[in-house]
Amino acid sequence: MSEDEPDVAEGKLFRACKRITQRLTGLDEAVAPTIVETRLESSIRQNPGISKNSQVVFVVHGRNDGARYSLFRFLRSIGLRPLEWSQAIQLTGKATPYIGEILDAAFSDAQAVVVLMTPDDDARLRREFRKPNDPSYELELTGQSRPNVLFEAGMAIGRHPDRTVLVELGDLRPFSDVGGRHIVKLDNSVGARQGLAHRLERAGCTIDLRGTDWHTEGDFTAPSVESTAEGESNGDDHEAGIDLNAVFVEVQRLAAYDDFFLHHEIPSRLLGNAEARFLPKRERRGLMAFLDNTSACSGCDGVAFTASGIYWRNNHKEEANAFQWQELGGLTIKFSERNNEVRVGADRIDLSHSNVAPAHLAKVLRD
Repeated sequence: MSEDEPDVAEGKLFRACKRITQRLTGLDEAVAPTIVETRLESSIRQNPGISKNSQVVFVVHGRNDGARYSLFRFLRSIGLRPLEWSQAIQLTGKATPYIGEILDAAFSDAQAVVVLMTPDDDARLRREFRKPNDPSYELELTGQSRPNVLFEAGMAIGRHPDRTVLVELGDLRPFSDVGGRHIVKLDNSVGARQGLAHRLERAGCTIDLRGTDWHTEGDFTAPSVESTAEGESNGDDHEAGIDLNAVFVEVQRLAAYDDFFLHHEIPSRLLGNAEARFLPKRERRGLMAFLDNTSACSGCDGVAFTASGIYWRNNHKEEANAFQWQELGGLTIKFSERNNEVRVGADRIDLSHSNVAPAHLAKVLRD
Protein backbone atom coordinates (compact mmCIF):
# COMPACT_ATOMS: atom_id res chain seq x y z
CA MET A 1 0.00 0.00 0.00
CA SER A 2 1.43 3.43 -0.95
CA GLU A 3 1.78 6.20 1.59
CA ASP A 4 -0.87 8.36 -0.11
CA GLU A 5 -3.53 5.65 -0.13
CA PRO A 6 -4.72 6.60 3.36
CA ASP A 7 -5.07 10.20 2.11
CA VAL A 8 -7.23 9.00 -0.75
CA ALA A 9 -9.30 6.89 1.59
CA GLU A 10 -9.65 9.79 4.02
CA GLY A 11 -10.63 12.06 1.13
CA LYS A 12 -13.34 9.66 0.01
CA LEU A 13 -14.56 9.32 3.58
CA PHE A 14 -14.64 13.10 3.97
CA ARG A 15 -16.60 13.55 0.76
CA ALA A 16 -19.02 10.80 1.77
CA CYS A 17 -19.57 12.37 5.18
CA LYS A 18 -20.08 15.74 3.54
CA ARG A 19 -22.74 14.33 1.23
CA ILE A 20 -24.53 12.69 4.17
CA THR A 21 -24.35 15.94 6.15
CA GLN A 22 -25.83 17.89 3.24
CA ARG A 23 -28.68 15.41 2.93
CA LEU A 24 -29.38 15.56 6.64
CA THR A 25 -29.31 19.35 6.55
CA GLY A 26 -31.82 19.36 3.71
CA LEU A 27 -33.98 16.91 5.62
CA ASP A 28 -33.88 19.13 8.71
CA GLU A 29 -34.94 22.12 6.64
CA ALA A 30 -37.85 20.18 5.16
CA VAL A 31 -38.95 18.65 8.44
CA ALA A 32 -38.48 21.73 10.61
CA PRO A 33 -41.76 23.45 9.63
CA THR A 34 -43.66 20.22 10.24
CA ILE A 35 -42.09 19.86 13.67
CA VAL A 36 -42.91 23.46 14.52
CA GLU A 37 -46.51 23.07 13.35
CA THR A 38 -46.90 19.83 15.31
CA ARG A 39 -45.55 21.45 18.45
CA LEU A 40 -47.87 24.42 17.92
CA GLU A 41 -50.89 22.17 17.50
CA SER A 42 -49.90 20.30 20.68
CA SER A 43 -49.44 23.58 22.52
CA ILE A 44 -52.86 24.79 21.40
CA ARG A 45 -54.50 21.60 22.62
CA GLN A 46 -52.72 21.82 25.98
CA ASN A 47 -53.29 25.55 26.42
CA PRO A 48 -56.79 26.65 25.35
CA GLY A 49 -55.74 30.30 25.81
CA ILE A 50 -53.69 30.47 22.61
CA SER A 51 -54.36 29.98 18.91
CA LYS A 52 -52.31 29.87 15.75
CA ASN A 53 -52.77 33.58 15.13
CA SER A 54 -53.61 36.29 17.65
CA GLN A 55 -54.87 38.52 14.84
CA VAL A 56 -57.60 36.17 13.60
CA VAL A 57 -61.14 36.57 14.99
CA PHE A 58 -64.06 34.24 14.23
CA VAL A 59 -67.35 36.13 13.85
CA VAL A 60 -70.79 34.64 14.56
CA HIS A 61 -73.65 36.73 13.16
CA GLY A 62 -77.28 36.65 12.09
CA ARG A 63 -79.17 37.98 9.05
CA ASN A 64 -78.11 41.64 9.30
CA ASP A 65 -75.49 41.76 6.55
CA GLY A 66 -74.95 45.49 6.97
CA ALA A 67 -73.98 45.03 10.61
CA ARG A 68 -71.71 42.13 9.72
CA TYR A 69 -69.99 44.14 7.00
CA SER A 70 -69.46 47.09 9.37
CA LEU A 71 -68.02 44.86 12.08
CA PHE A 72 -65.60 43.29 9.60
CA ARG A 73 -64.44 46.75 8.51
CA PHE A 74 -63.90 47.83 12.10
CA LEU A 75 -61.99 44.68 13.02
CA ARG A 76 -59.68 45.13 10.05
CA SER A 77 -59.08 48.76 11.04
CA ILE A 78 -57.63 47.65 14.40
CA GLY A 79 -55.33 45.08 12.82
CA LEU A 80 -57.50 41.96 13.03
CA ARG A 81 -58.55 39.46 10.36
CA PRO A 82 -62.18 38.28 10.55
CA LEU A 83 -62.74 34.59 9.88
CA GLU A 84 -65.86 33.76 7.85
CA TRP A 85 -68.20 30.89 8.73
CA SER A 86 -67.46 29.16 5.42
CA GLN A 87 -63.73 29.38 6.16
CA ALA A 88 -64.22 27.78 9.58
CA ILE A 89 -66.11 24.91 7.94
CA GLN A 90 -63.18 24.34 5.58
CA LEU A 91 -60.82 24.18 8.58
CA THR A 92 -62.66 21.10 9.87
CA GLY A 93 -61.83 19.12 6.74
CA LYS A 94 -65.39 17.76 6.70
CA ALA A 95 -68.24 18.35 4.27
CA THR A 96 -70.99 18.52 6.90
CA PRO A 97 -69.46 19.22 10.31
CA TYR A 98 -71.65 19.95 13.30
CA ILE A 99 -71.35 23.16 15.28
CA GLY A 100 -69.00 21.74 17.93
CA GLU A 101 -66.45 20.74 15.28
CA ILE A 102 -66.69 24.14 13.59
CA LEU A 103 -66.10 25.99 16.87
CA ASP A 104 -63.17 23.74 17.77
CA ALA A 105 -61.59 24.46 14.39
CA ALA A 106 -62.25 28.18 14.77
CA PHE A 107 -60.72 28.31 18.26
CA SER A 108 -57.59 26.51 17.02
CA ASP A 109 -57.13 29.00 14.18
CA ALA A 110 -58.54 32.19 15.72
CA GLN A 111 -57.71 33.80 19.04
CA ALA A 112 -61.26 34.94 19.84
CA VAL A 113 -64.88 34.48 18.83
CA VAL A 114 -67.02 37.60 18.47
CA VAL A 115 -70.77 36.97 18.66
CA LEU A 116 -72.65 39.83 16.97
CA MET A 117 -76.22 39.94 18.27
CA THR A 118 -78.71 42.03 16.31
CA PRO A 119 -82.55 42.19 16.63
CA ASP A 120 -83.28 40.01 13.60
CA ASP A 121 -86.33 38.27 15.12
CA ASP A 122 -89.33 39.52 17.12
CA ALA A 123 -90.33 37.60 20.26
CA ARG A 124 -92.59 37.79 23.29
CA LEU A 125 -93.92 35.38 25.88
CA ARG A 126 -97.22 33.67 25.09
CA ARG A 127 -100.20 34.75 27.20
CA GLU A 128 -100.68 31.38 28.89
CA PHE A 129 -97.14 31.50 30.31
CA ARG A 130 -97.14 35.08 31.58
CA LYS A 131 -96.95 36.04 35.26
CA PRO A 132 -98.11 39.26 36.96
CA ASN A 133 -94.56 40.45 37.65
CA ASP A 134 -93.15 39.78 34.17
CA PRO A 135 -91.17 42.72 32.70
CA SER A 136 -92.45 44.61 29.66
CA TYR A 137 -90.18 42.82 27.20
CA GLU A 138 -92.04 39.58 27.98
CA LEU A 139 -95.38 41.18 27.06
CA GLU A 140 -94.46 43.13 23.94
CA LEU A 141 -92.71 42.07 20.77
CA THR A 142 -89.04 42.87 21.23
CA GLY A 143 -85.94 42.20 19.17
CA GLN A 144 -84.11 38.90 19.56
CA SER A 145 -81.09 37.38 17.86
CA ARG A 146 -81.51 34.51 15.45
CA PRO A 147 -81.68 31.05 17.11
CA ASN A 148 -78.40 29.94 15.56
CA VAL A 149 -76.63 32.99 17.01
CA LEU A 150 -77.92 32.28 20.53
CA PHE A 151 -77.02 28.62 20.20
CA GLU A 152 -73.52 29.24 18.88
CA ALA A 153 -72.93 31.90 21.54
CA GLY A 154 -73.75 29.42 24.29
CA MET A 155 -71.51 26.78 22.74
CA ALA A 156 -68.60 29.21 22.40
CA ILE A 157 -68.94 30.37 26.01
CA GLY A 158 -69.03 26.76 27.16
CA ARG A 159 -65.79 25.98 25.33
CA HIS A 160 -63.67 29.10 25.93
CA PRO A 161 -65.44 31.76 28.02
CA ASP A 162 -62.35 33.98 28.24
CA ARG A 163 -61.98 34.04 24.45
CA THR A 164 -65.64 34.71 23.63
CA VAL A 165 -66.83 38.32 23.26
CA LEU A 166 -70.57 39.07 23.11
CA VAL A 167 -71.55 42.21 21.21
CA GLU A 168 -75.04 43.76 21.09
CA LEU A 169 -76.08 46.21 18.38
CA GLY A 170 -79.51 47.73 18.97
CA ASP A 171 -82.22 46.94 21.52
CA LEU A 172 -82.62 43.23 22.27
CA ARG A 173 -84.35 41.00 24.76
CA PRO A 174 -81.99 40.31 27.68
CA PHE A 175 -79.62 37.47 26.89
CA SER A 176 -80.09 35.31 29.99
CA ASP A 177 -77.97 32.55 31.49
CA VAL A 178 -74.55 33.80 30.41
CA GLY A 179 -73.07 33.58 33.89
CA GLY A 180 -73.04 37.32 34.53
CA ARG A 181 -70.73 37.94 31.57
CA HIS A 182 -70.47 41.53 30.44
CA ILE A 183 -71.90 42.20 27.00
CA VAL A 184 -70.34 44.95 24.88
CA LYS A 185 -72.97 47.48 23.78
CA LEU A 186 -71.74 48.69 20.42
CA ASP A 187 -72.55 52.04 18.80
CA ASN A 188 -70.73 54.67 16.73
CA SER A 189 -69.03 56.38 19.68
CA VAL A 190 -65.25 56.16 20.01
CA GLY A 191 -65.71 54.92 23.57
CA ALA A 192 -67.83 51.94 22.50
CA ARG A 193 -65.40 51.05 19.73
CA GLN A 194 -62.47 51.30 22.12
CA GLY A 195 -64.35 49.17 24.64
CA LEU A 196 -64.73 46.37 22.08
CA ALA A 197 -61.06 46.65 21.12
CA HIS A 198 -59.96 46.34 24.75
CA ARG A 199 -62.24 43.32 25.29
CA LEU A 200 -60.60 41.63 22.31
CA GLU A 201 -57.19 42.51 23.69
CA ARG A 202 -58.06 40.88 27.02
CA ALA A 203 -59.14 37.82 25.03
CA GLY A 204 -55.57 37.57 23.73
CA CYS A 205 -55.85 39.40 20.40
CA THR A 206 -53.10 41.67 19.12
CA ILE A 207 -54.76 45.07 18.69
CA ASP A 208 -53.42 48.10 16.80
CA LEU A 209 -55.13 51.38 17.80
CA ARG A 210 -52.63 53.68 16.14
CA GLY A 211 -54.20 56.30 13.94
CA THR A 212 -57.85 57.30 13.89
CA ASP A 213 -59.41 55.27 11.06
CA TRP A 214 -60.95 52.88 13.61
CA HIS A 215 -62.95 55.82 15.03
CA THR A 216 -65.21 55.80 11.96
CA GLU A 217 -64.78 52.47 10.14
CA GLY A 218 -68.15 50.69 10.02
CA ASP A 219 -71.62 52.05 10.73
CA PHE A 220 -73.00 50.92 14.09
CA THR A 221 -76.26 52.82 14.04
CA ALA A 222 -78.82 50.77 15.99
CA PRO A 223 -81.15 48.82 13.66
CA SER A 224 -84.74 50.07 13.71
CA VAL A 225 -87.26 47.73 15.32
CA GLU A 226 -90.96 47.81 14.42
CA SER A 227 -93.20 47.80 17.47
CA THR A 228 -96.38 45.72 17.50
CA ALA A 229 -99.10 46.43 20.03
CA GLU A 230 -100.76 43.75 22.14
CA GLY A 231 -103.38 41.89 20.13
CA GLU A 232 -101.91 42.93 16.77
CA SER A 233 -99.92 40.68 14.50
CA ASN A 234 -97.13 41.36 12.05
CA GLY A 235 -97.30 37.85 10.61
CA ASP A 236 -94.32 36.61 12.63
CA ASP A 237 -96.03 35.58 15.88
CA HIS A 238 -95.05 31.98 15.24
CA GLU A 239 -91.49 32.98 16.11
CA ALA A 240 -92.40 34.27 19.55
CA GLY A 241 -93.33 31.11 21.39
CA ILE A 242 -90.31 30.17 23.47
CA ASP A 243 -87.18 31.53 25.16
CA LEU A 244 -84.44 29.75 23.24
CA ASN A 245 -81.76 30.83 25.72
CA ALA A 246 -83.47 28.92 28.53
CA VAL A 247 -83.99 25.87 26.32
CA PHE A 248 -80.29 25.55 25.57
CA VAL A 249 -79.42 25.84 29.26
CA GLU A 250 -82.01 23.22 30.25
CA VAL A 251 -80.78 20.78 27.60
CA GLN A 252 -77.26 20.96 29.05
CA ARG A 253 -78.64 19.82 32.42
CA LEU A 254 -79.64 16.44 31.00
CA ALA A 255 -75.98 15.59 30.47
CA ALA A 256 -75.83 13.70 33.78
CA TYR A 257 -77.74 10.77 32.24
CA ASP A 258 -75.67 7.94 30.76
CA ASP A 259 -77.61 7.73 27.50
CA PHE A 260 -77.68 11.49 26.93
CA PHE A 261 -74.83 12.90 24.83
CA LEU A 262 -73.85 16.52 24.29
CA HIS A 263 -72.88 17.45 20.72
CA HIS A 264 -69.14 16.75 21.07
CA GLU A 265 -69.73 13.42 22.83
CA ILE A 266 -72.14 11.80 20.35
CA PRO A 267 -70.56 8.57 19.01
CA SER A 268 -70.36 8.55 15.22
CA ARG A 269 -72.27 5.25 15.08
CA LEU A 270 -75.24 6.75 16.93
CA LEU A 271 -75.20 9.84 14.77
CA GLY A 272 -75.05 7.81 11.57
CA ASN A 273 -77.98 5.61 12.59
CA ALA A 274 -80.05 8.61 13.68
CA GLU A 275 -79.44 10.39 10.36
CA ALA A 276 -80.44 7.25 8.48
CA ARG A 277 -83.77 6.97 10.33
CA PHE A 278 -85.13 10.26 11.66
CA LEU A 279 -82.62 13.13 11.85
CA PRO A 280 -82.34 15.27 8.68
CA LYS A 281 -78.70 15.73 7.66
CA ARG A 282 -79.28 19.47 7.27
CA GLU A 283 -79.74 19.62 11.06
CA ARG A 284 -76.28 18.24 11.79
CA ARG A 285 -74.71 21.69 11.86
CA GLY A 286 -77.04 22.81 14.66
CA LEU A 287 -77.08 19.53 16.57
CA MET A 288 -76.98 20.28 20.28
CA ALA A 289 -77.47 16.91 21.98
CA PHE A 290 -78.81 13.39 21.51
CA LEU A 291 -80.87 11.13 23.78
CA ASP A 292 -80.54 7.46 22.89
CA ASN A 293 -83.66 5.33 23.45
CA THR A 294 -82.43 1.86 22.48
CA SER A 295 -81.39 -1.06 24.67
CA ALA A 296 -78.25 -1.57 22.57
CA CYS A 297 -77.30 2.13 22.49
CA SER A 298 -77.48 2.15 18.70
CA GLY A 299 -79.06 5.55 18.08
CA CYS A 300 -81.74 4.05 15.83
CA ASP A 301 -84.42 5.47 18.14
CA GLY A 302 -84.21 8.50 20.39
CA VAL A 303 -84.49 12.29 20.53
CA ALA A 304 -82.18 14.74 18.74
CA PHE A 305 -82.03 18.33 20.01
CA THR A 306 -81.04 20.92 17.41
CA ALA A 307 -81.00 24.70 17.17
CA SER A 308 -84.33 24.61 15.32
CA GLY A 309 -86.22 21.99 17.33
CA ILE A 310 -86.45 18.32 18.31
CA TYR A 311 -86.55 15.22 16.09
CA TRP A 312 -87.42 11.79 17.44
CA ARG A 313 -88.49 8.23 16.68
CA ASN A 314 -89.93 5.86 19.29
CA ASN A 315 -89.37 2.54 17.49
CA HIS A 316 -89.14 0.99 14.04
CA LYS A 317 -92.93 0.57 13.88
CA GLU A 318 -93.60 4.31 14.21
CA GLU A 319 -92.88 7.21 11.91
CA ALA A 320 -90.31 9.84 12.79
CA ASN A 321 -91.66 13.04 14.32
CA ALA A 322 -90.47 16.60 14.83
CA PHE A 323 -91.42 19.93 16.39
CA GLN A 324 -89.84 23.35 16.05
CA TRP A 325 -89.06 25.12 19.34
CA GLN A 326 -91.64 27.79 18.48
CA GLU A 327 -94.31 25.11 18.00
CA LEU A 328 -93.56 23.57 21.39
CA GLY A 329 -94.37 26.89 23.06
CA GLY A 330 -98.04 26.48 22.14
CA LEU A 331 -98.46 22.79 23.00
CA THR A 332 -99.52 21.09 26.23
CA ILE A 333 -96.65 19.00 27.57
CA LYS A 334 -97.28 16.30 30.18
CA PHE A 335 -95.31 13.34 31.46
CA SER A 336 -96.01 9.94 33.00
CA GLU A 337 -93.40 8.21 35.14
CA ARG A 338 -95.49 5.02 35.16
CA ASN A 339 -95.71 4.84 31.36
CA ASN A 340 -92.20 6.26 30.99
CA GLU A 341 -93.25 8.81 28.40
CA VAL A 342 -93.68 12.49 27.68
CA ARG A 343 -96.83 13.72 25.94
CA VAL A 344 -96.36 16.58 23.48
CA GLY A 345 -99.83 17.64 22.42
CA ALA A 346 -101.31 14.55 20.75
CA ASP A 347 -97.90 12.93 20.27
CA ARG A 348 -95.72 10.98 22.68
CA ILE A 349 -92.00 10.50 23.27
CA ASP A 350 -91.30 6.99 24.54
CA LEU A 351 -88.49 6.71 27.13
CA SER A 352 -88.87 3.00 27.94
CA HIS A 353 -85.27 2.24 26.90
CA SER A 354 -83.76 5.40 28.37
CA ASN A 355 -82.79 6.28 31.93
CA VAL A 356 -83.76 9.94 31.45
CA ALA A 357 -86.60 10.85 33.82
CA PRO A 358 -89.75 11.90 31.91
CA ALA A 359 -90.16 14.85 34.30
CA HIS A 360 -86.74 16.21 33.36
CA LEU A 361 -87.35 15.93 29.62
CA ALA A 362 -90.77 17.55 30.02
CA LYS A 363 -89.15 20.48 31.84
CA VAL A 364 -86.73 21.02 28.96
CA LEU A 365 -89.57 21.05 26.44
CA ARG A 366 -91.70 23.39 28.56
CA ASP A 367 -88.96 25.91 29.29
